[in-house]
Amino acid sequence: MPRSLVWIRSGAAVLLAVMLLAGCAHAPKATPGTGALRGRVTDEHGKPLHYANVTVLGAQTGGQTNVQGDFTIINVPVGVHTVRVSMVGFARQERAAVRVRAKKSTTVDIRLQPKPIDTLPPDWVD
Repeated sequence: MPRSLVWIRSGAAVLLAVMLLAGCAHAPKATPGTGALRGRVTDEHGKPLHYANVTVLGAQTGGQTNVQGDFTIINVPVGVHTVRVSMVGFARQERAAVRVRAKKSTTVDIRLQPKPIDTLPPDWVD
């Protein structure tokens, strides 16, 4: 094999290694002193509720359920939190004393009960 081809292959291998290392350095990682919350939100019949809002009170973080009713919230500060779940047409639910541990995932499954949407009284409509 010609000497110039060996140098090109060696250079390409080094470049690839540098790119991989740089990519690993910027990969998302759990922040020290944080954990994760995951779970499922369902209705009173156990049917998954998609796009419900999940909030970790006091931690300035939260998320939304997917079409299977599942959610994952990362980088939640370690400690004891209250988790609030809300969705239009359902009563808001709060779960207190949810403990988050460093580099661990805590599961919180919540079932919402239907609640009629308040509308304006008929005399307000023109």
